This record gives sequence, C-alpha cells and structure tokens, in this order.
Amino acid sequence: MGEDVVFRKKLRDIGNILGISLPPELVEFIEAKKDDQLLLVAKTDSSGKGIFLWKEDGQDENRIS
Repeated sequence: MGEDVVFRKKLRDIGNILGISLPPELVEFIEAKKDDQLLLVAKTDSSGKGIFLWKEDGQDENRIS
C-alpha cells in the first residue's frame, strides 16, 4: 500500500458525536492493534484543514501542541 491512498466516505448526518469506521487498510498501515490508543488532532496547513490520526507510541504526550 502506498503512502497516499485516499478513502472517500459520504458524511450522512451531523450530530453531537460522529461515529466513524476506519478502512482495514488504514488500520494495518498504522499497525494498530486491539486496545491501542489512537490520537486525533485537527490542523491547518498549506493544503487546508485536516484531521490527523496516528497510533500512540508512548512519546506522544510531549509531541502534541
């Protein structure tokens, strides 16, 4: 799997909380396993607004700003 694979999913409704599912290929790409902590952060860069997701590696507390 390459590094720039795009998965499109239609947003069907907006409420207080959105439930999402991750394609198995993305879970495999970040090497996530059951009970791992996943982190999400909202950022804005030259491409626009985005949400980044990664698996916690124990050093992430100092990296999030």
